[in-house]
Amino acid sequence: MAFEFVVCDSPAGIESGALMALYFADEAIITTNPEVSSVRDSDRILGILASKSRRAERGESPIKEHLLLTRYNPGRVSRGDMLSMEDVLEILRYPATWRDPGRSVGITCL
Repeated sequence: MAFEFVVCDSPAGIESGALMALYFADEAIITTNPEVSSVRDSDRILGILASKSRRAERGESPIKEHLLLTRYNPGRVSRGDMLSMEDVLEILRYPATWRDPGRSVGITCL
């Protein structure tokens, strides 16, 4: 049986369940919070997608990656309580196009 899409919501962090989902992915949405530990995990996941996925092992085209930044709060950023969007993107070395559905929180980077 073939499916157009299969969505696999893997656990936070980098455990065997997440690694298995990453290995077989054709496209991935990496969700991160603007906190150092979450961004570090996301950086590791992006590296795994690029080097240890089935597509990477076979020399196929790279996995299409999307970054979803959640729990973003501009007030907390201005107080220095969380990383800014720019900080997150700089740490991850990730290009972004901003889409804001009319809200000051929950911006998606694609």
